[in-house]
Amino acid sequence: QWMMVYAAGRGGVWRLRRASSEDGLVWNPIEGEALPEAPSFESVEQFAHSVVAEEGGWRLFYAGGDGGRTRIGEATSTHGISWTRLPGLEGAWTLPQGEPGSFDDSSVRDPAVVRTGDVWRMWYAGYDGESWSIGLAERVGSGPWVRRVAPASGVLAPSLSAVERTFSAKGVA
Repeated sequence: QWMMVYAAGRGGVWRLRRASSEDGLVWNPIEGEALPEAPSFESVEQFAHSVVAEEGGWRLFYAGGDGGRTRIGEATSTHGISWTRLPGLEGAWTLPQGEPGSFDDSSVRDPAVVRTGDVWRMWYAGYDGESWSIGLAERVGSGPWVRRVAPASGVLAPSLSAVERTFSAKGVA
């Protein structure tokens, strides 16, 4: 059986929902929200982006917004139907926006996560109030997410930024 987590909106509020399929072609919505009773950081929007298989179930990485800032949250499930949020080290989210003046100081969203052994890598969209860039954060095991810095300068830098006259001129997301 196939399972899907997707975002559905109504009245300007977006929530994560689920659907199942026997063949991957015809999908049947599952009643209710995947993550009900949203905390304040995801009170207006929830968008799913990565689901990673792990021993004993699944791990979901999603973006949540309060109408101003967007942050990245995490949840786990043993079967893909009901999900349990995982608290972060700094609040209900696992990756907040960056420090003032950084390329991701206003919002973070669109996590794409890959696990290799005990190392997790998350590529994400970061917004500084003017343009979107792609950043990289890593963690070992269940430790904190650490944003990667440029090796030469030691300064937090995006992996990819919007560049005029390219496909990404209006932002990367």
